[in-house]
Amino acid sequence: MSKSKKKVFREDFSLEELGLNFLETKEKEANTYKAYQSDLKFFLNSFDSLDQLNNLNNLRDLKLGLKENYDQKTFLRRWSTLREFLRFCEEREQISRSLILDLAFYLEESEEQRKKVLSESLQQKKRLLERVCQSPDSLRDRALLWFLYSTGIRVSELSKFAFLKNLNLASAEFYLPERTTFLSSQAKLTLESYLETRKTLSLEEPIFLSNSSVDLLKESYVYQVFQRACQGVGLKSKISDLRDSLILRLISEKASIKQIQYLLGIKSRKTLEPLLKVLSESANSSQN
Repeated sequence: MSKSKKKVFREDFSLEELGLNFLETKEKEANTYKAYQSDLKFFLNSFDSLDQLNNLNNLRDLKLGLKENYDQKTFLRRWSTLREFLRFCEEREQISRSLILDLAFYLEESEEQRKKVLSESLQQKKRLLERVCQSPDSLRDRALLWFLYSTGIRVSELSKFAFLKNLNLASAEFYLPERTTFLSSQAKLTLESYLETRKTLSLEEPIFLSNSSVDLLKESYVYQVFQRACQGVGLKSKISDLRDSLILRLISEKASIKQIQYLLGIKSRKTLEPLLKVLSESANSSQN
């Protein structure tokens, strides 16, 4: 376990340990607590390991068994508890995110519920990523993460083009050779605060300086900042999730595929199609 004050989940948690952690998030005094206990006991008796839980066919068999052996009220309650427990496990990356999405596409009873599951999973990820951006103690590192989150640029592009000459804070724009990206209000505010701490601001200087010189931040350091911030909020994530989250926001704003390709510098539509299918469902459901 990490010695950090904030709880970081291990990769080797057992199914039983995850069940106990899940119950700790519930109020013991609540009338529903015993129902959660009963449902979790049922699930733990149905699966021997996380590998078995992390399997769509096993979940399909479980659902059929619930429908055949229990009344409608008990079936709906237990299925709802299982969805909630799976999201809990997915947030801690103890099961794959794709399982949650497959569950929504193939096992939900209705279109409305399918979209609800997608929306809850992806919106939760968005909230956690915003907490990640706000978590570093260093003002520069916060500005860096908000910058990546709002513009959706790649880390490789950051090291090549993140110079003050390419930044227009007045219009909240950042210029790359083949496209223009935009800063969110939070990214702009944090970046302005960081730049105010700089002694000099030459147009040829990097936007984000290393601690010891006027050199660019190394790509490896950017990844380290992101991973430390994720650990600080108890999240396991990839830095590419910052770009994925921007796609979700653009879809919710009804941007066209061509606009999304332009803003993120994606040349091939095929690169986007798998993610667009999932995110479109979530964005549409959040508007309904």
